[in-house]
Amino acid sequence: MSENDVSKEVIIHSRCSKHSNILKVIDCNISKDYLWIAMEMADGGDLFDKIEPDIGVDAEVAQFYFQQLLRAIHHLHEVCGIAHRDIKPENILLDKSGNLKLADFGLASQFRRKDGTKRLARDQ
Repeated sequence: MSENDVSKEVIIHSRCSKHSNILKVIDCNISKDYLWIAMEMADGGDLFDKIEPDIGVDAEVAQFYFQQLLRAIHHLHEVCGIAHRDIKPENILLDKSGNLKLADFGLASQFRRKDGTKRLARDQ
């Protein structure tokens, strides 16, 4: 990833991380020589590890995670004007209480400008 790509990811993730179902960015620093990001701990691992091969997850568990995912996506779209563009079980983390935390904003794209107008995503 280029320095510009990393900066864009951190900025977008930071702006959107105020929602309870999006992994929080606590602090970060980007300079010419280094980058560090302090993020909320996701003690529960990722959703991919919770899905049993050829079985899946219990219907109640799936509904619980789906509702949380929809709330996170609604926040991204309606409040932030951001499309995540890489939602998959590996990018969905769980906190110690089992709550969903959407992560990895590397492919995210801003589709709504500050003035409210929408723009076409042309990258990737």
